[in-house]
Amino acid sequence: MLSVKGLNKSFGQNEILKKIDMEIEKGKVIAILGPSGSGKTTLLRCLNALEIPNRGELAFSDFSIDFSKKVKQADILRLRRKSGMVFQAYHLFPHRTALENVMEGPVQVQKRDKEQVRKEAIELLEKVGLKDKMDLYPFQLSGGQQQRVGIAR
Repeated sequence: MLSVKGLNKSFGQNEILKKIDMEIEKGKVIAILGPSGSGKTTLLRCLNALEIPNRGELAFSDFSIDFSKKVKQADILRLRRKSGMVFQAYHLFPHRTALENVMEGPVQVQKRDKEQVRKEAIELLEKVGLKDKMDLYPFQLSGGQQQRVGIAR
């Protein structure tokens, strides 16, 4: 489960997020809707500490981070190892195949066994309908296919 309590984020005098509270149960899918500039991307970036909130608490799985206090880099890394985000522009590595893009995080960040990660990555690409494209590079894929690689990643 993901729990957010009193999350605030400002850029200078411009307060973007104001006391955000929400809970997302494991396995649930949600949508965050709002007009351009309403803070949707800032919220998502705060949820995985790409942006550090000014205050508030984030509880994810078996640990929590209180942004009202000094946050340890180890806690940020722990959070990022348990979360993921598909960017609007996909941000696939152009010099890596679809399969290698999906494998990169678990192998490089989580230091997991490469052969086990390869099996899991192939299964994930199959789930998004791209097993037959696993050896292609991003420039060889359509925009929608690139997005699905990002989702598998």
